[in-house]
Amino acid sequence: METTKQLNELHIWWVIVIADRLSTASRKRLAAKGFSGGLRAKSFKRHCPSLEKAQEMQEAVRECLRAGDRVETLLITDKQFGMTKQMFGH
Repeated sequence: METTKQLNELHIWWVIVIADRLSTASRKRLAAKGFSGGLRAKSFKRHCPSLEKAQEMQEAVRECLRAGDRVETLLITDKQFGMTKQMFGH
């Protein structure tokens, strides 16, 4: 009997990188690892299919950093990510 693992919004994870200080080279390394953001972005994000992969990617962020870079990482589920809002002033 074949078991299929049903993915849902609680099994998919997002790795969020919040940059306090981040060099251009480190930003490019994060982009090469699949993180979306930009050259002037203060945060980067990447989805992962499991908590284990998200934790591996969280550790991979360290490899992207240069001396003097400072970031925080946050792991959230796809359900939590779906509740985020982007807001603009008027």
